[in-house]
Amino acid sequence: MLEAVHSSVARAEWQPVVFSERPRRASLLELAAANLPTTPLRIHVHRNQPFEFVASCAEAFLRYAGWEPIFTYGPYDDSLSFVHRVDADVELVWVDLARYQEDRKELQAWLAERIRCLRGMSDSPILVASGDPTLIPQLPGVRACTEASMQIGAAECVETARQFAFLWLPPVLRPRFKAIAVDLDHTLYRGVLGEDGPAGIELTAEHVRLQKALAALQESGVLLAVVSRNDPADVQALFEHRRDFPLTCNMVSAWSVGWGAKSQGIRDIAVSLRIGLDSILYLDENAGELAEVASAIPEVSLLHAADPAETTRALRLFPGLNGYETGAADRLRALDLAAARQRTGSSHEYVQSLRIELGFSLDPAHECSRLHDLSVRTNQFNTGFLRLTETEVARRIADPQYQTVAVRLRDRLSDSGIIGAIFTRRAGDTIFVEEICISCRALGRGIEDVLVTEALAGIARRASNVRDFVFRLVDGPRNAPARDWLERFTAGRRRIAASTLWNQPALELRSAACWA
Repeated sequence: MLEAVHSSVARAEWQPVVFSERPRRASLLELAAANLPTTPLRIHVHRNQPFEFVASCAEAFLRYAGWEPIFTYGPYDDSLSFVHRVDADVELVWVDLARYQEDRKELQAWLAERIRCLRGMSDSPILVASGDPTLIPQLPGVRACTEASMQIGAAECVETARQFAFLWLPPVLRPRFKAIAVDLDHTLYRGVLGEDGPAGIELTAEHVRLQKALAALQESGVLLAVVSRNDPADVQALFEHRRDFPLTCNMVSAWSVGWGAKSQGIRDIAVSLRIGLDSILYLDENAGELAEVASAIPEVSLLHAADPAETTRALRLFPGLNGYETGAADRLRALDLAAARQRTGSSHEYVQSLRIELGFSLDPAHECSRLHDLSVRTNQFNTGFLRLTETEVARRIADPQYQTVAVRLRDRLSDSGIIGAIFTRRAGDTIFVEEICISCRALGRGIEDVLVTEALAGIARRASNVRDFVFRLVDGPRNAPARDWLERFTAGRRRIAASTLWNQPALELRSAACWA
């Protein structure tokens, strides 16, 4: 635990450098030698101009993001032949298109053909920095580096390095943070609510910009929570009376207000939002509070919010917050949580009153991104932990040996979007259920049996001579709900005969299930 506190303090010390308005190369080089826990990351660069200048600046940013970079380089190659590639966690295509004379249409076709060639060689994520993201083909696991500058001046190198480490790499390697938990006093405003009262606290121009940044993240799908040492009645009065706050109470999905430890408040928030602690970013201006949280729950990421201007810049750059493609599922999350609080009653009453609808799609190529998200994000209800890349999902969908089912959920209170994924593989007369993922937002509604049963029955109807379904189960740190469900569903055997599939319980929802 002491190591987590030291790491938290070190990262707080780095903030003024890595989130500076104009980071200085000399300061970054000093930080690159600091000792922080990191994970090795192999990055292979295909280029037609130097990237080494950017890489030297990127090391400090990457270490702050939790990676120890290992860069390898192909030769300078305007043809992008990819003949000198090595195994890597990320493939970076660093190409200055200004060097080519072809017209735009021909250049786009050539670049698309080259990226498809690299896609066929590697399952790793591919980042393409070309100066013109509109020329990059839309392929699974391929991302254009927006605002990539091909200039190699000192200032451009530093900013490109920061974009690379904070905005381009995290979206292809990590799930996005699901929630931001934020303190109130001296964080969202200047002053102490309990002493100054709602009218006495000061909302500075910088705090306005900070609150607007949080509101923008909430609009993009990140949940907001408040964790504060204050009287709940005072906090309620604050949000009722301060109409000048850009951040309003209806933007907040969970509250923990009282006099207990902040770490316990964050644990309560995680339970309320049905998310893991490692998917929460916590903001507080009090370094002592951050140390307490780091010691008690080191899984939570922390941001020292003493300077509102720096904190606002950090929210626009913090690894794991921005640069992600915001899908419908992200925008639906807060609405779905609000609707969940209205869902009451027994299982029978639930089925009868909520008019639940389940939608199933077999091998939906247009949903690769969401299916990938479910594979890498779900923890509580994940039976296989395959952690599939978007490219791997696309290849499964295209290969008749595999079957992939996406499941949508809606009821009279909300449309939850795609909340489930079932990944299977056929071998002879047996279907191997390699992974079942159900979003935590859908748990607790009693739909697991019918969701899986209908998905497997749909696969069986479209295949021939299916005899058995065999389930893969991997023990994870938080997937007890999935393990318990599978033991009950299969009577401890982890195998179900296709002939008995329709005898599973809780199938009163089948009439509400439809296939695309």
